[in-house]
Amino acid sequence: MKLFTYRGKRVRVFHRKLKGITWFIWWFPFLLAISYYSYLHLEELKVHPLPQGYYLGAGLLFSLLLAWFINRICYRKLLFFQKLNSLRILSRFLLENNLYLVKKVKRENKIIEKITLPQVYIKQSRYKIEVSLILEGNKFQDRFLNLGATLEVMFNGDFRNKPLIIALSSMKLLLIGLIAESPLMK
Repeated sequence: MKLFTYRGKRVRVFHRKLKGITWFIWWFPFLLAISYYSYLHLEELKVHPLPQGYYLGAGLLFSLLLAWFINRICYRKLLFFQKLNSLRILSRFLLENNLYLVKKVKRENKIIEKITLPQVYIKQSRYKIEVSLILEGNKFQDRFLNLGATLEVMFNGDFRNKPLIIALSSMKLLLIGLIAESPLMK
């Protein structure tokens, strides 16, 4: 075994909002362009607000839909965005199934609950996803050992193997939609 092994990208709490974040990143240049245009034509907007307002509203709506469409295409076709989507799915799964630790922190005379996810790593290539779960006797060890079938359904894959290394469970899934063209199956 190597001294340092790359387990993949660690799943964080903010990953559940990745689709909205990437949509806003696509929409932000359009938003800047529309605001710059309205700043340049501010006097004309004051004189004739309705026709210019309609154009700006239509441009805003069109850019919003275009950014949504670009975001959707990227999540379907590009591997980087598919990795982000896998992080989003796994983060939501951990949060919805109460697989997280809550730490109460006192700030400014208020008690705030800070959510910390267990050490879960995901590594994805074009044809397979590998989910690594750190066991080490943590609170969710028994539930992590039985996640194979759930991950199979969640990622639409075929569960291949589950090697147990000391204090680490790693689950490999072969993606079903890509099995026909996979070099792993030949």
